Amino acid sequence: MKIMREEMIQILNVTKDELIQIVKEGVKLELNRQKAIGQTTFNNSHEKYLSRSETAKLLHVTEVTLNNWEKKNILVPSRMGRRVLYKEAEVLERLDHAA
Repeated sequence: MKIMREEMIQILNVTKDELIQIVKEGVKLELNRQKAIGQTTFNNSHEKYLSRSETAKLLHVTEVTLNNWEKKNILVPSRMGRRVLYKEAEVLERLDHAA
């Protein structure tokens, strides 16, 4: 039989309203983190961005090809933090030129 050990956290000198605010901020941060992890398409000031994998699928190329195109200035991505994103309009324009 396993015995579960519970740890107790004691909070001192915190009002009810302060505790509620701390919890709200923690939940908000976690929700934003989860949203960022799961979200691959971004909308920013009426511009839609696609992830590398979405762009590769749409253009029927590999991500290595996208890297080569970036080096040759054929299709240059934007970077938001550590994310590499492509403007949907530029991707569609590239798709039109390829057809």
